[in-house]
Parts: sequence; structure tokens; C-alpha cells
Amino acid sequence: MNANQIPERSLTREELNPEIERPVRVAGEPVGHWLEPNQNPDRVDHLFVAVRAGPIGLVEIALNTFSIRNLRRGFDPRIRLAVVSSPWSVLPPPGIFTSPGFDYDVIESTNAVTYREYERAELEDLFIEKIKRAIFVEGWGDLYLRAQPGIHQVHSRRKNTIVPVEALQRDGAIKFYFAGTSELLLMKYFGQK
Repeated sequence: MNANQIPERSLTREELNPEIERPVRVAGEPVGHWLEPNQNPDRVDHLFVAVRAGPIGLVEIALNTFSIRNLRRGFDPRIRLAVVSSPWSVLPPPGIFTSPGFDYDVIESTNAVTYREYERAELEDLFIEKIKRAIFVEGWGDLYLRAQPGIHQVHSRRKNTIVPVEALQRDGAIKFYFAGTSELLLMKYFGQK
């Protein structure tokens, strides 16, 4: 840990459990990215960010770039994205941590937030540009365990045209840290307020 990080204890690999009933926060240095592997390009709707998350090692953050479910039901499949910029002076510690939850309402009530629709390729390019420039990444979402541990549901969890259930305090997001400034990315689907 360096002088610009806040002390906090990461979960260990042994403590990782996909049945954790609350969201987690992942933090670490970005070390790569890739598009969801699929033979059919029309089925690719995620971009993955790999971060070196302290003692856990590599962790994936799955970012939605398109909604296949909305497309199939005749709704707008584009992701709506808002960026909230702020200065920073101390990096969070790397690792995976349990989270009390993340709520877009709190961010939207204290910041001027404007959402814009992005086509899939445009959003992929935007994510890749930020990953390449970032010195650190922080993400909120639900834990999964595959070849690498990771998080998904990195978007608003409010009800929408496809999912009629509210998942309060379970919104997901990603934050990119650059030299002296950070950008928190908030993502919503068609029909989410």
C-alpha cells in the first residue's frame, strides 16, 4: 500500500462466496480488457476489465455494452451512460470488499447528471479509452466466481421495461482514476428512471 491509499481489509480468496447477499466493491490497477467471446457478434453485449485487486489477484469487471433482452422484445437496446467527474487525492485499497450498497439516487441528487444513449461499438471504444488511460479502477456489483472472480450487474438495478423488480441499494457502477481526477460511470437501460 502506498501513502495515497486508505487502509481497509480485502476479502481473501477463501472468503469469496457467490452467495454473498450484498454487493461488493472491487478495486485495483487495470491490466487488460476484452470483449465477450462469442461466435455470433450479435450476441456480444459485455466488455470485461481485468484489474489486479491486491491479495485476490486478477478480478474481472463485466460491463454491459448493449441489451440483447431489450432488442429481442422490441425496445431500445442501447445503454444510457452518465459520467460524474471529481478530484481525488487518496486511492482506495486494492481488493474485493463487501459493500453497504450503491444508490444512483444519492449521486443524482447531489450532482448534475445527464444520461446519453450509446451504440454498442461507441460504448466499447469509450470504455477501452478510459481503461487505457486509468491508473486505478473501482467497481460495484454482484460477485461471481468463474475461472477468475469478478463482478457483474455493474449498472442501475431499478425496474425497467424488461425487469419489473427494484433492487434498492444494489446499483452497480465503475470509477476510473486518472492523474488527479476520477470519472464515475453510471449506466441505465431503456425504461429506467
